[in-house]
Amino acid sequence: MCPESTRQRLLGLCETRWVEKHDAVLSFVSLFEAVIAALEEIQDNGSGESSAQANSLALALLSTAFLVSLHVAKNVLALTLPLSKRLQSSSIDMSAAMDNVHLVQETIQNDRDSATASFSKIFAQVQAVANKMNVEITSRLAGVRQQDRGVALENSRAIF
Repeated sequence: MCPESTRQRLLGLCETRWVEKHDAVLSFVSLFEAVIAALEEIQDNGSGESSAQANSLALALLSTAFLVSLHVAKNVLALTLPLSKRLQSSSIDMSAAMDNVHLVQETIQNDRDSATASFSKIFAQVQAVANKMNVEITSRLAGVRQQDRGVALENSRAIF
């Protein structure tokens, strides 16, 4: 279903091992199109209940809020992967691990200091997926009374 992906199946999300969590998120991102295609197949050919559940899942997965959250998680986990590997190794070198901790802290702080540029890269990833899946990026505030009058509803990137 997804020939461009090197992965064949989704991985379970391990609550305690960060390396496996990172792998599970990357697996989900790389198989995202196949997951949506499978849900659409169930919607079209499934029973009433399974079709309705597949429709609900597809709508949730294709929401702008989920896509943004997924890609933010992917990027943060990519930053922490080397540290996670070092901390989970059997022969841990605490000095080197602390160096990695400081490097991750600096990188995250740099991303926070240049939040607009950092998020623009993530939002470009979200836009690429949304375009590929033929989904319009919308604000989660659409249809809700606008409370932050300084942000136009049309500018989803500014809201997220």
